[in-house]
Amino acid sequence: AEEPPVAHQRQPAPPPPMSHHIRAYAGQSDNAAIVDIYLAASTIATPFLGAEFLEREQSNIVDVYLPHTQTWVWEAEDGNIRGFVGIIKGGEGEADEVGGLFVDPAAQRHGIGRALLDHVRQVGTKDLEVEVFEGNAIGRAFYARYGFREQLKSFTHEPTGHTVLRLRTRP
Repeated sequence: AEEPPVAHQRQPAPPPPMSHHIRAYAGQSDNAAIVDIYLAASTIATPFLGAEFLEREQSNIVDVYLPHTQTWVWEAEDGNIRGFVGIIKGGEGEADEVGGLFVDPAAQRHGIGRALLDHVRQVGTKDLEVEVFEGNAIGRAFYARYGFREQLKSFTHEPTGHTVLRLRTRP
């Protein structure tokens, strides 16, 4: 008979909510889902930015950010996108930057964010940096669990006046 787990042993994380695959961003056909996830996740994690700022950023996602990142989406078996990550490639000898990592709030805490970052690292990106608002407790906790430790700098985000931290993880 199998022995029950000892209380102090770390239990494995629960599996993602359903079968899925991670694929490259497919362009315009993915935009509505990506913008919806961005807005839903940002409203919860960074409410201090205000609805007006978040609404303005929606067009920047499609027009500015997505065209300049290598973006991967976590797509469920039912065809719905539940999360995405955009990577800004660093130059020779520089770390790549997580330009954005967002997971549908209804699907958070099921390993989707971790799976996306693991995928990015498997396809060649080892050393990562990220900028996260100091007031984003959800994002900061996630990045700390993933292994982002070193604070490279902090600065004021000009459009909002909020402090941003730049973190790094190593291979």
